[in-house]
Amino acid sequence: MSVEGLLSEVRHFNAHALEVAHGEQLHYGGKRVFSDVKPGCSGAQKGSELKEAVGHAKCHAEKAVNKGGNSGDVSQLQQEHSALVKKVDQLASLVAELQLEISTFKKGQVMINRHVLILGDGNLSFSLAIASSDPGNIYFATVFDSREEFIRKYHADDTLAALGALKNAVLVFGVDATDLPARWCNQFHTIIMNFPHPGGKTNLRKSKILLTGIFKSLHTIMNNDARFLLSLATGQSGIEKVENPWISELPTHKKDSWQAIYLGAEEGFVLDSVEIFDTERFKSYKSSGYKETKKGFNNREGLTLGFKKCDNQQESLEDFRRAETGANSGFNYYRPFYTQDLSFLFKESEIHGERLAMDLIKSLSGNCLAEITEVESLRSICPDPPLPNRIYRIIWQGWKLPMGREMCGRIHEELRCRIEERIEQEELPIVLT
Repeated sequence: MSVEGLLSEVRHFNAHALEVAHGEQLHYGGKRVFSDVKPGCSGAQKGSELKEAVGHAKCHAEKAVNKGGNSGDVSQLQQEHSALVKKVDQLASLVAELQLEISTFKKGQVMINRHVLILGDGNLSFSLAIASSDPGNIYFATVFDSREEFIRKYHADDTLAALGALKNAVLVFGVDATDLPARWCNQFHTIIMNFPHPGGKTNLRKSKILLTGIFKSLHTIMNNDARFLLSLATGQSGIEKVENPWISELPTHKKDSWQAIYLGAEEGFVLDSVEIFDTERFKSYKSSGYKETKKGFNNREGLTLGFKKCDNQQESLEDFRRAETGANSGFNYYRPFYTQDLSFLFKESEIHGERLAMDLIKSLSGNCLAEITEVESLRSICPDPPLPNRIYRIIWQGWKLPMGREMCGRIHEELRCRIEERIEQEELPIVLT
């Protein structure tokens, strides 16, 4: 039995929640396609379960209406109605995903449209604005709420109807951006998320946990050609838009922020563009969800950060050294940086020892070593044996490859091992402590 057929069976019980179209229309020869069977899963069984639920609901409705059913009958009818709505929502999501898969292949399995995934579009106003203005791409709009929660919270029947009328929009409810389905892998060219929030009162720790979860989940479904466009409110990103990211001084990144470039680098993402959020292009877009209400956020002067994924999580120090080549020098404002120290003892003259230590560090580190300086205030003499001690402060920063804190720590330890090997092999008169 088709989805439309099932809906017609229950529409008089569910006039409001089930009036909206389930999933998106797939235009394949100009015809809307619905299916209750998903490839690779027991879709037929789900359809059978739904049909059975419809039968139960009708039975209880007749008993309640024709035989003057008691409050227990009404209560049971309400419970079965809720269960039915949930099953329909689940089936609608499966239909929408199937439509996405099928819409990828047309004209001899050649992709002719770009697919864009929109995550967490609370009231769906952004999805409607961008999909209606760009018919050349297919937009896969998702919200965290279930259909029932969405309708109760936003009363956006007009938005649902308008999205349902678009040929290039697919709608799915109940999508958690931190737990995206593995079957969405390599399906999207661009992924968009505007002004995410953890819900409730603003909490920096919860916000960082949320963004980390989003990056982790995206890493499982994105390929290296896809882009993630993340829009954050003023001050949230921890950076600003600058004309030239290459600077001579250590970057100043706001610590009391979401620190998006640091969290992204930790999960293998590198920032490749920064733009002011375009409020003029999407005038009908109204952000929502402030403290879990319809109230929106101030999105003026917000930043849209463009990230790309890099599969370099297992790279070695030598891999970084080879990759980070180029004429640029100094610091890159759009990259995270980390500080580590190295301590040396000099067996012979201090001048000779300092030169050996600096040459070793620079030759083994390459361009991912943004800066190295001696911490002169920590100069000392080791008591046993009495040898001069010097501390060198290293600033690590990846440019072409993302370098998170964990990777930086691993590379720094590898540098220590390489230095010790060279000292032993060449019998250098210095000691790494």
